[in-house]
Amino acid sequence: SGEFTVEVRLTDMLRFKVFNRSNYNLYYQVHPYTQGVGVFYRSDFNTLKDLFIKPEEKSLRGNTEDEDEDEDEEEKQK
Repeated sequence: SGEFTVEVRLTDMLRFKVFNRSNYNLYYQVHPYTQGVGVFYRSDFNTLKDLFIKPEEKSLRGNTEDEDEDEDEEEKQK
């Protein structure tokens, strides 16, 4: 019937997909097939806020948090 779907995993976070599907509709048969391509990007995050933070900002914030923790540990040792 000419239907196929091909999905290629480029990296752990990036995938590419190509498909061809038949449109089975008795009343509207103008276009018998639907074709398409897609690119999928997947990223994990812990909070909804992390979804909207740029990676550069995240690394900067991560460094300042680590520095704050180091300062807290130094104060505890005194």
